[in-house]
Amino acid sequence: MNKPNFRHLYLIIISLFFCSGLQAQKSSVVQPGPRGVYVFLGKKVPCGKIISAYKIERRIGSEEWKALGDVQAPVSLNELISRIETAKKILPAQPLPSRQRLQQLYERAMSSGTIDSLKGFSLYYPIKIGLGLIYYDAGVMTGKEVQYRVTELGVKGESGAIIVSDTISLPHPSVFDEIQFAGSSRSLKTVYLKWYSAGKNPGPLFMVHRIENKKPVLAGGTVGHYSVNDTTYYTFQDSLTLEQSRIELQYMMTPFDLLGNAGKSTQVVAVTHDNFSTSYFMHITSSKLADRTATRINWYYSDPPTLKNVEIYRSDYADRGFVLLASLGSKDTTYVDESIQPTQPYYYFLKAISKSGKRFKESDKFLSLAYHGVIPQSPVITETIGTTKGVSLTIEIKDPNARGVRVFRNDGNSDKLTVITDLILRGDKSQILFIDSSQYLSGRKNYTYAARSESLDNIPSELSNRVTVRPLVVSAPQKPAYFKAFISDKSVKLFWEDMIKADSTIAGYLVSRRTENATAISNLPYSPIAGDLQPFISNMLEDSSVVKGNTYSYTIQSVDKDKTRSLKKAFVTVSFKEEVAIAPIGLSFTSMPSAVKVEWGQVSYKGFQAYHIYRINNGKTAELLSELPASTNEFIDLKVEAGSEYKYFLTTVNQAGKESEHSEVVVISR
Repeated sequence: MNKPNFRHLYLIIISLFFCSGLQAQKSSVVQPGPRGVYVFLGKKVPCGKIISAYKIERRIGSEEWKALGDVQAPVSLNELISRIETAKKILPAQPLPSRQRLQQLYERAMSSGTIDSLKGFSLYYPIKIGLGLIYYDAGVMTGKEVQYRVTELGVKGESGAIIVSDTISLPHPSVFDEIQFAGSSRSLKTVYLKWYSAGKNPGPLFMVHRIENKKPVLAGGTVGHYSVNDTTYYTFQDSLTLEQSRIELQYMMTPFDLLGNAGKSTQVVAVTHDNFSTSYFMHITSSKLADRTATRINWYYSDPPTLKNVEIYRSDYADRGFVLLASLGSKDTTYVDESIQPTQPYYYFLKAISKSGKRFKESDKFLSLAYHGVIPQSPVITETIGTTKGVSLTIEIKDPNARGVRVFRNDGNSDKLTVITDLILRGDKSQILFIDSSQYLSGRKNYTYAARSESLDNIPSELSNRVTVRPLVVSAPQKPAYFKAFISDKSVKLFWEDMIKADSTIAGYLVSRRTENATAISNLPYSPIAGDLQPFISNMLEDSSVVKGNTYSYTIQSVDKDKTRSLKKAFVTVSFKEEVAIAPIGLSFTSMPSAVKVEWGQVSYKGFQAYHIYRINNGKTAELLSELPASTNEFIDLKVEAGSEYKYFLTTVNQAGKESEHSEVVVISR
């Protein structure tokens, strides 16, 4: 296994901390983590040199301050390493120095009493946690606003400087630019993979997992970042065992922020021991040399190690008469054809020959003219129409010498335009009607289009005017996330994610309620309480029409400007009955490649302690899979097999140990 690339990650951490340091006077001493809150205590090591400890207090909402304890530096190197190993469980993407290096850092910190003595390593969170400079509070309840007070205790235990943090609440999802797979290469001894993201919010750290026995396993190897303009590339290289070199390997990548919060993992990609079948030519261009009559052809191949050589063919005609012009090495990417005649059009294509010499792949044919042209005039998009099948564009070609146009489109999120068509030949027409019926178009997004002309000798124009249009493709909005309920003496307060900020086509929400039997699931319909006639636009609602002693369940749906409601609903159940356990509602499941994810609506009642989730496998007796904390509303079952049927249901348990009736049953066949 290769060692982590410390230097690369160190530079990343330095740059990110420098950016955050510019805001230190405004920022809080607290930051959200994956399952708790990080409290940044200061730069003084609490070892008795300058201060002896940090006293930490916490309060929830407007309650009184409650002491959490005193934090002190470790008394030995072994204790430091033990703390660091514990910290790595919540900060899995941060590498660490060797034990010998840790000993040097520990001795330096203890003798100076300040983190500044560690220089660059002072930025590593696991080391700061180990030295007592960061306190990780894993006891924060979801949805509760908390605040911290940190007091320095002097060498004799006297109180010193006091810092009071801003308020903070959980959960905190990390969102990065969407990461896509860029390509891979493989030899008998190594595998190389690359992903990329476009935008201003890349993942600062990432981890690569290999799928083994249908489960993700952390892959060793060397990782790296580099950026070109607003595009960030993530690279991974690993050594292969003899057994691995003979089989197909599957990988996935997950981005992390510096606090251990994970972003969305990429899709699993397969890397076969012979990638020739999935390799291809890319970025083929031809251009004229300024100093002589010659054509330069440039190309890239997605996986050069799979090639024996590349052959170039040429003809005077587009459909016949091609002859071999040159045979080049697998790593070559340029060829200059000096055997051409001025003003004569030539057609070319490239042929990739596999290492075995028994297979080949041909590129598309392309035209190159042996004379210097001028930049053609840009086309104009004169009309746009959103249809139920996509988008229709009318493109007027202004330049009489333009051979055709290419159409560009963004992804509905960023400003980056990407070509979506080959050259659309104009023939004898001055206008082209283009219909974009891509299956990836969504009626929930506005798309930007532009076009570009190309002359007879493949010289492109500047991009045309940009137009924005929304297809009329019917697609329901997503249901609101983080639907929560809180009970007061006379009302129920409901909160949820503001979907309007994330989706401009959403007009508001429909909130409904029904009264439940406290111990069983009701079959009565829900009655709207907000958003029935016009969508309710706020992301919070107080229901004051409740009656003490009753149990209620609520549902919420997003409603877009076309009055289309989200197909799925979010659920929450509350009860004013004391110590009466109630069952969850709104169960749903998601089938994953090697697991099943079960979700349900939040439950809230006095004395609520935990959830019990049960599973019935192929008609067998129900088995208790897990007892889950009251703050969660999802469970991932990793112990599933293909070809089996599974049934799931839940109950709740109160503080007295009484278990509710079970919820509805969801069934999935693998």
